[in-house]
Amino acid sequence: MQVKLSQFIKKFERHFTQPEFNFLRDMSLGILMSQSVICLRVASKLNEKTTLKKVCERFTRHLSKKDLGKNIEIAKT
Repeated sequence: MQVKLSQFIKKFERHFTQPEFNFLRDMSLGILMSQSVICLRVASKLNEKTTLKKVCERFTRHLSKKDLGKNIEIAKT
């Protein structure tokens, strides 16, 4: 499942900046692994070297971007 998700997410790489793409990849993988959309649970499953608080702040920063959803829809087509 993780391989298929990675292949799908790879299609978005050219449409986003590297930090935005990393966010999409990490958030998608974290949701898959944690089976939750709660930021803290997603972050805890990623086993990042940074603190959970920092990972949640990074996710929140990207999720609060105004045009994120629209950009994903555009890139999907």
